[in-house]
Amino acid sequence: MKLIFIALIVLGVTAMPVVAQSNMSGLMQHPCLLLSAETVSSIKANTANMEKNRFGFSTGQAWVAIKDQADRFLVAEPFHYEVTIPEKPGKESLFWEYTLSDENPPPHDERPSYPPWTAMFQERADSITTRIKYLSFAYVVTGERKYADRAKTIVMHLTNWDQWTDPSYTAGSIKACLDTGHCTKCVGLFYDWCYDMLSEDERITIREAIVSKGILPSLEDVDRYPAATNGFAVITSGVACAAIAIRPEEPRAGEWLQAALEKTAHSFALSGADGGAFEGPGYGTYLLDSFANVLDAVTVAHVDNELFDHPFLATMDEYCISQLTPDGRVMPNFSDGGPTAGYPETMAILAHRGSQAAAWYLQQARHLDVDTLYRFIRFQEDKLDPQPPEFAASQAFVDIGYASLRAGLDPHTPYLAFKSGPPTENIGHNHYDHNNFQLSYLGEFLIADRGYRHRFIPIKTKYTQGTSGHSSLVLDITDEYLASEVHPELGHDQIHRTGGRIEQFFTSPVLDYIQGQAAAAYNDDQTTVVEDFTRRIIYLKPWIYVMLDRVRTPEPHTYHLGLQLDARATSEFVAENRWNIQGSAAQLECAFAGSVPITTSAQTYPGAEEYGEFITVNTEPQTEANFLTLMYPRNYHREGLLANPGFERSYKGWRIRANQDAPNHIIDTDVKRNGESSGRIDGSGYYYSEKFPVTAGDRVKVSAWMKTEGAAKGVGVIWLSDAN
Repeated sequence: MKLIFIALIVLGVTAMPVVAQSNMSGLMQHPCLLLSAETVSSIKANTANMEKNRFGFSTGQAWVAIKDQADRFLVAEPFHYEVTIPEKPGKESLFWEYTLSDENPPPHDERPSYPPWTAMFQERADSITTRIKYLSFAYVVTGERKYADRAKTIVMHLTNWDQWTDPSYTAGSIKACLDTGHCTKCVGLFYDWCYDMLSEDERITIREAIVSKGILPSLEDVDRYPAATNGFAVITSGVACAAIAIRPEEPRAGEWLQAALEKTAHSFALSGADGGAFEGPGYGTYLLDSFANVLDAVTVAHVDNELFDHPFLATMDEYCISQLTPDGRVMPNFSDGGPTAGYPETMAILAHRGSQAAAWYLQQARHLDVDTLYRFIRFQEDKLDPQPPEFAASQAFVDIGYASLRAGLDPHTPYLAFKSGPPTENIGHNHYDHNNFQLSYLGEFLIADRGYRHRFIPIKTKYTQGTSGHSSLVLDITDEYLASEVHPELGHDQIHRTGGRIEQFFTSPVLDYIQGQAAAAYNDDQTTVVEDFTRRIIYLKPWIYVMLDRVRTPEPHTYHLGLQLDARATSEFVAENRWNIQGSAAQLECAFAGSVPITTSAQTYPGAEEYGEFITVNTEPQTEANFLTLMYPRNYHREGLLANPGFERSYKGWRIRANQDAPNHIIDTDVKRNGESSGRIDGSGYYYSEKFPVTAGDRVKVSAWMKTEGAAKGVGVIWLSDAN
């Protein structure tokens, strides 16, 4: 029955017209995917160069690290993955594990919403695909067959699987997912890079698996994904790379390649019309740096394409540089994800194509290196010329709703990121956070975002994704609202991930101005909850931010304007309607005023205390009010290195282990040595303190009291770590 099923797929899709055109331009020999006979010689020269280049690193030393990784995979046990699939409170978790073999991974039909295959195939420190590409590349450079043989063992296991996507995920309703894209690409890499050591029968087996388990299911199912999302990018990239790999032997692959190129261009067209990615720097990087493999592949293989002419790529240097904080050198984490210096692979491609600004960005973001395999393959020192950009550092990208207000490219100056939008594009990883902002100074966010939405505990999901967890406007905060798990809730929150809009933006050497409108995000088709929520921010460079808010509602509501502190920051009440937000090296003085009487308060969200404090400006029920907020960032020094060493202020100043271990972290007011509380871990987890600066020669004294109960000897550990 299995053989008949496969035959039906192959025969049925052979006649299926994927596209009318076939792209067989460029190289038609092996290797041709991401590297070629033309580039291998320069790659080998880089592996032998032990001298530091003008960017401060040695490509030869980087090759040593790559080869060491390949050598570890050479002798490692077969790939094994295990995970405890989490579940909502009150329901039992499911333990799942698999060791790579000819057998399919086990099902997890009782947990269809969790994708364990994704972790097995994402190109992490160790995964199935990571092993394939490191071992295959080591063979290309050294010519030693042992690497290719070990990679072949992995690939041949995969050819025996029934499919390359998790059949239990979403109860089998999808034919291709992230696992398919990563697997298809990396099996294609192996086929191309190790082609000369394969027998003809092995080539046929691998090629047929690439087609029947990778390319065809991907093309059949990829359009189920919104084209501006990472899933679409990963799957499309897998098709493009694999098609290039097998084109010399498979004439249909030209059609599949052309289909992938057209889908890539279509995705680019769904980015911001004036630049930027809708999914933020986290998932936006996943999106575009997945397409980076397509860009690299068509470049190396000399495939005819028009991708580099697209406006999305033409504005990437402005987007990335404007979003990068001056000292922290990360982008703010609007949408799911954390602060990151995004798009390193794409920006490296643009830098190698002559963009001086892209090269400068990489240098500032500490990405002008060869720390990944793809960067090592791509790196050519003579093509990189980092120069500061000539365009303004403050930028607004209206279509995606992002803007930055900053004092040029000067270091040690404040940075404010603003979000109002997107106006119409409903993106799944976005939050309910129009007219939200973040503020960074001296490398730390003082006004922050809660990051990736919590997936499993409803009250934390509400806080991390909803308006209450962002520096925006919430209506009628009551004890009932705080306890409710409804998210989003009409009459309180923004209920649309669309509807916000940047209405005006201006930048000059002395001041920046941004105006956002978010009223539409609070209303449904039947009810107008908010008529006007206009936020204006004026940045008087380099030190003062003035924020003006105007709120109008048809019915009386209490208004609550929030400022979300970073989890490691603390708040200090100074005087009436004046607060000080204190980080490790920086602080933010805040003063609030209103056209109606206001009160101010600081608190944590019940049930989500580990995310830190928020300050709110509160009113009695109103139908209209105007607010003024003054923010002045400056340096901060305190006695001692930690803001909250004894957990007296709950989780402030500490970061806990996330995901399934997050509930294990408890603030215990019963067990303590002194003071009123302690930090407890039930099971596995950790508490990370905030970073603190030291210089060579400093002496740091650390002491702690630890109590264990029912734990194995030596299970509790305290250590100091260089956080760079």
